[in-house]
This record gives sequence, structure tokens and C-alpha cells, in this order.
Amino acid sequence: IWSAPNITSPSTVNAVVSGLTQSAAALGALLNPITLLEITANVTPVNYQYEPYNLLRYGNVDLSGVVDMTAVANIAHSIGVPIHYPAGNYTMCTGAFVTIPNGGIIGDGTNQTFIGTYDTGSGNSIACTGTLPLLFRDFQITNGSGKNLGAAIAVVGDGAGGSTNGHSLFDNIIFNAFPIDLDMQQAAFWSVARCYFANYTIAAIKIQDLQNLDGGDSTIGPANIFSPNNTTGYAAYWISGGGLRFFANKVLGGAAGVAVAPTA
Repeated sequence: IWSAPNITSPSTVNAVVSGLTQSAAALGALLNPITLLEITANVTPVNYQYEPYNLLRYGNVDLSGVVDMTAVANIAHSIGVPIHYPAGNYTMCTGAFVTIPNGGIIGDGTNQTFIGTYDTGSGNSIACTGTLPLLFRDFQITNGSGKNLGAAIAVVGDGAGGSTNGHSLFDNIIFNAFPIDLDMQQAAFWSVARCYFANYTIAAIKIQDLQNLDGGDSTIGPANIFSPNNTTGYAAYWISGGGLRFFANKVLGGAAGVAVAPTA
């Protein structure tokens, strides 16, 4: 039978809650200890209650889209593996860009994980500088600042011509309002499937590999949809690089579905 003496005082309740919170952090560190890859990259997790390679593990992440998360993203991506972006709104690139040496981004779905970039310069919002296969899938990325140059994601490899990024996959992504959505600058054997490219002004996918003129064949398809916001954008703008297979896609307007060496 409960009576007044059985009711715990507020101070005791607060102490218990505090203890539970500390226990949750300790339990997280026990269940999700720092990994060898994190140690090698000199990355110390901030929130051990999240599993390794979850973006929320590496900083105080704002899922409402108010606070810029570029710094946290760069810390997480320095590990060099695909990083999980749980459902939420992520604001990026208000003052800096995201660099992904290797790895990629895995969201919870195009209607769950939203990345908004707000850079107005000519740089690429996300630059991929490594040579290992990349994996990008299941998210939506939108530019909200009306940028006129640069790409949402640029695969630049090592930039020296010695090593090309190879066998990367871009699957089930919505791109919106970028001049260029995917800029394949030093890449080969990549694939793009089930993506929706909306409101691009230059090209949805630009292929211009100046380092390896025949690096290897790549594939666009199946089930991509291209919908530019003007009559001049290209779905695929091929200037130089390996062979290209474009199949089972839908192009809604623009200058052309595929333009081969349009400036040559």
C-alpha cells in the first residue's frame, strides 16, 4: 500500500534520472566502443549511445535543419566509410564544404533524410577525393541558395591522374535545384540508378575526366528520371572519360537526354 512516506522526493528523482543518463552513456560506450577505424582517423565519438558510423555519434547533431552540421559531417566522413544519416533535416555548407575521402552517405529514404545546402559559390557542396568505391543512397539533397555553378556531389579522385575513383554507386537519391547534380571528374565504372534529378540548370550528370580519358565504362540506369527547370540542361553531359551506357531512363525536357562532347 502506497502512502505519503513512499513518495520519493524530487531531489531523489533527479538523482535517479541523472544516474540513468550517466548509465546510458556508460552502457553506450560498452556496447558501441571506439573502433579501430575511428582510432586510425583520430576521431573520438561524442555520443557513444549511437552505433559506429552514425552521424549522431560524432557531434551534437541538429535534426531540425536550423544549425549547420558541416563540421560534424567532415569529422564523421574523415573515417573513410559510409556514414548513416538517420531521418531528419541536415543543413550543410553555409560557410564551408563537405569533403568525403572515401565512404559515402546512407540515409533512411528520400522522404526521411533531407540534406539542404546553402553555399552560393562555385565550389562543390560535397567533394569526394578518394579512390575506393563510394556508396550514396536513400536521401534527398536540395540547394536552397540559388547557386549558379558547382555540383551537389563531385567525384574528383586524387586529382593527380594517378588513381581514379572506381565502382561507385548512387542509388535512390533525389537531387534538387543544383547547377550540376553529379560531376564525375575522375571516376570510372560508376553506376547511377533509381534517382530523380530535378531543376538542374547545366546538367544532371556531367562526365569530364581530364586525367584518364578512357578510364572505364559507366552506367546511367535503370529508372532514373531527369526533369530540368529550363530548356538547356542536359541529363548526361559527356565531354571526356570512359564509355557510357544510358538506358531505361526518362527525360522530361531540357536540351537533350545525352550530349556527347557538346563543346568539342
